[in-house]
Amino acid sequence: MFFPPDLPDKFRNLPKAAGGFFEKNRIAAVVCLLAVLLILGFVMLLAMNNNSEREAVPRAPLIPPEELFLGEEPDFIPPVILEREPRRAWTGEDAAPFWRDPLKRGEEPWRERIESAVDELLEGVP
Repeated sequence: MFFPPDLPDKFRNLPKAAGGFFEKNRIAAVVCLLAVLLILGFVMLLAMNNNSEREAVPRAPLIPPEELFLGEEPDFIPPVILEREPRRAWTGEDAAPFWRDPLKRGEEPWRERIESAVDELLEGVP
């Protein structure tokens, strides 16, 4: 058994022991009682203060559901309107803003990457 055999007797005598302690130390009893009342008063004051602050905050106006959701989509797809005619062929000047020369910084790193990729592919061939 984990509990001492006289534990039930100690629990039965606990109120008498506490009463005896506070009877001998009346100042301690009064101080404890005042501390409990002070803490309860402080908690009630905080609760009342929080409640008044919540009421003082203005509520946001309600947004009607029509403004939150988009209307129904149309059953047809509108035609595409092109701003300009598509090009049939690109010139070097047209492609220049989109082109970066990979050999500008040197050919060797690209050649090594390409060769290693080809070697990996060929390793899987029987």
